[in-house]
Amino acid sequence: MNHILQGRQDIAVPIGYLKDPDVKNHLIPDPETAGIVQRIFELTAQGMGKQRICRLFEDREKGVISEKTYCMMMKNYENEQTSLETDIVKSEEVLAKTKQTEANVGSWLAIIGKYTDITELNAEILNEFIEKILIHKPEKDENGNRTQKIDICYRFIGIID
Repeated sequence: MNHILQGRQDIAVPIGYLKDPDVKNHLIPDPETAGIVQRIFELTAQGMGKQRICRLFEDREKGVISEKTYCMMMKNYENEQTSLETDIVKSEEVLAKTKQTEANVGSWLAIIGKYTDITELNAEILNEFIEKILIHKPEKDENGNRTQKIDICYRFIGIID
């Protein structure tokens, strides 16, 4: 390992750097190791653990795996990371929808609980239960009979088929 003698202290030079020959107490990137250091940083930022990174680099350096295999493994790892990130986003969306549905069901049950003994249906009750009524375009069947679809959209739960 390279060392810099600075005053009375012997300071280790971090991997990927060299002592600047022109400027005292200044480090410069080591062109031979800069690519490796950059790649380690990228892999760490992507969530790969240090043991896995070390094992991968050691296997490549020892010749256990070829450069082509190493590149393929890295590409597979990056694809896996991308897929996992996509799965996380989808799972978070599903969770948000589930929480909203749970809240809506609670609100719906609260409305129902208020009207357990309905003796007469009135506008107030209808307005509390129904968000909107959708009336579709009339259609004629093959016999000339006119039909028209109507959807009732209930508050908090939507259209019930």
